[in-house]
Amino acid sequence: MGNARSAFSLVEILVAVSVAAVLTTLGLSSLRNIQKEILQTRALHQIRQLGQACSLYSAENGGRLPGSSHSGNSWVGGLLPYLGLTTSASADAMKKVYRSPGDSHKTRLYSYAINDFLLPYPAGAVQLNYSYLASVPAPSQTILFAETQPNQVGSDHFHFAYGYSNNAFKNAVAVERYPQGGLYLFADYHVETIKWTTVQTQLTASGSKFVHPAGNP
Repeated sequence: MGNARSAFSLVEILVAVSVAAVLTTLGLSSLRNIQKEILQTRALHQIRQLGQACSLYSAENGGRLPGSSHSGNSWVGGLLPYLGLTTSASADAMKKVYRSPGDSHKTRLYSYAINDFLLPYPAGAVQLNYSYLASVPAPSQTILFAETQPNQVGSDHFHFAYGYSNNAFKNAVAVERYPQGGLYLFADYHVETIKWTTVQTQLTASGSKFVHPAGNP
């Protein structure tokens, strides 16, 4: 009988290397997905805490929703007592409640912005004032807070009153940060994770109150 074959051919080696590479890629992809899921879970907890703080703030301020820097009473400072902090809290302490675990911008103070349609007279529109919860027609349909894109730094509110087309919205809001899409805190203080494709429909649908409390034209 001939000698048993004891060496791999070049083709077999290449096949084995290719299979190993594919398995490694799949493993890394699964690991990244798991990491994103963990970040999403942590972020959900944080934004729910933000919603609870907004609810307490509103209850103690005659139904008024949190404000922005334009009103001289930004939610960044105004909500601190409802998150277990003082108004003199350090930047590091504030980051723990305001900087999202999924935010790639590691140094900014907060990862969220408030919907400017829920501020008094957005963009100078004197006929618009949805700054009290009772004045919002459908609080469960209108977003109050969302996570911002990493390049949106320094503003505590969105500028939707100047336009919220798909591109404008996506440039400002972190719509695809997590496996299920973006995180949204609504004006009734409930939280949803929504796919970008669904958000696009809400932005353009006639009568949608997703951004504008009165509904799209």
